[in-house]
Amino acid sequence: MPDITKEEKLRIAFKGRLDATNAANVMNEVTEGVENLDRDILLDLHDLEYISSAGLQVLLKCAKTAQVSGKKVYVAGANPNVKEILKISGFLTFMQEI
Repeated sequence: MPDITKEEKLRIAFKGRLDATNAANVMNEVTEGVENLDRDILLDLHDLEYISSAGLQVLLKCAKTAQVSGKKVYVAGANPNVKEILKISGFLTFMQEI
């Protein structure tokens, strides 16, 4: 499950695997966490080992919510495999790496 904290940015930290086995539960938590979004989102991927297409849907939810709210999404700490998936899928065209 993600760790969601409000700091300068809304920090959502993912751990382990984000795939079809847990994406629905994570999506529910993320949806609640980004309601009434009043700041940019930081997706902390330092501890994310793997992401599937189901997991990408969770990140897409964050991006769409941010766009509607006029906010930005930042990505930090993606390991080389996760980063490659984000790059190939085009996510790094609308999310900024920090």
